[in-house]
Amino acid sequence: MAKNPKIVAIENPHAGKNTPRQGLGLMVAGVLTSRKRTFSTRTIAELDQAIDKIRNERPDIVMVSGGDGTLKTTLSALRQSYDREPEPNQPRVIIVPMGTMNVVASTLGISAANPEAFAKRIAAKVTAGIALDTSHLSMLRFSDTYGFLYGSGMPVNLLEEYYKSEQRGSPRVLQVVWQAFLQELKAKLLFRKSPHALTRPVHARIQLPRGHEPPVSPYMAHTAIMVGTVEQVGMGCPALHDARTYPGKFMLRSTQLGFFGLARHVGHFWAGIPSSDVFDACVDHLVVEYESPTTVTIDGEMLPGRTRDIITCGPMVEFITG
Repeated sequence: MAKNPKIVAIENPHAGKNTPRQGLGLMVAGVLTSRKRTFSTRTIAELDQAIDKIRNERPDIVMVSGGDGTLKTTLSALRQSYDREPEPNQPRVIIVPMGTMNVVASTLGISAANPEAFAKRIAAKVTAGIALDTSHLSMLRFSDTYGFLYGSGMPVNLLEEYYKSEQRGSPRVLQVVWQAFLQELKAKLLFRKSPHALTRPVHARIQLPRGHEPPVSPYMAHTAIMVGTVEQVGMGCPALHDARTYPGKFMLRSTQLGFFGLARHVGHFWAGIPSSDVFDACVDHLVVEYESPTTVTIDGEMLPGRTRDIITCGPMVEFITG
């Protein structure tokens, strides 16, 4: 590690809305940086201005205070900026997990319980000149952005229900799942059609590299499609267990299972066990074509009206983990 590394911080003042972490970004950033090197970005325009200044300053480390959405937006802008001016020494990244979703940080073993303590540990190592612990993680590259976790079908349905309340965190997720269970159970007992509260399917065709063709027909109904370079998908569930197994590749999981079928497979998802009812593939690129404009989620951000997504394995990012 370079002596006295140059560190800049970007914090999203909206991160962690309706959680105890909301508004802590500036305080946490101040642990590692001076006020002059901390950028509070409320809009995309402010982020673009900050990225231009960061590129010109050539920092050794960029600290991002926020959740998965903030990280995706920041790293996308950073990569696009550096791509315009090729720079061999990309800055390392520190995530201070302060958002409502912190899947990337969780995958890297960074706890969201005490972000200030985490930043202080990093600061102490920097001051003492002790080598920092790091981990590498590939990004997913889309036609217009970067990210780590992509989903449609159930992942989108779950988030849509989740955001209908101001409550955040695991209790809200469990509440959404419980409400869906009661609706599904009522429909089954009354011999009615499933309400598809969470399992409303999407009609899509997935094109994979030769040798990985899924056993599906064009535009079949998928209950869930998930693609990622991170194992965890929320609440500590490592559903994409092979996401980092093969360098230069990411993991796809798709299924047609209904609500109770997915419920029966919860143990498989947490244990990382394959199932004949869930299609898995580890590839370096794929194409998802939707029969009609469809909402997808990339790192918790909802993107409506997608008809075709080309997903490739993107650049590697070096994260500081301790």
